Amino acid sequence: MKPKTTKRTPTKADLVYERFRPRLEREHFGEIVAIDPDLEQVVGVGANLSEAYEQAKKKTGKQQFAFKRVGYSHVERILDTHWRVMAAA
Repeated sequence: MKPKTTKRTPTKADLVYERFRPRLEREHFGEIVAIDPDLEQVVGVGANLSEAYEQAKKKTGKQQFAFKRVGYSHVERILDTHWRVMAAA
């Protein structure tokens, strides 16, 4: 019996990433991008989550973003006071 696979509905952050994916994968493969779903923009890029977060926070003044490692299938989320990771299936 095959295990049941569930396809998840893309988040707003997923849709933003897809819009920028070709350029991001060409120029920033393996790096972390910070996505502001409300602005529908990539607002930070860094070698690690902390760098991308600091760049995004400085650029927008916000404290919460969606994060994605360019070229990979998971998105992470961070709050200013603590880390919360949400791995996409």
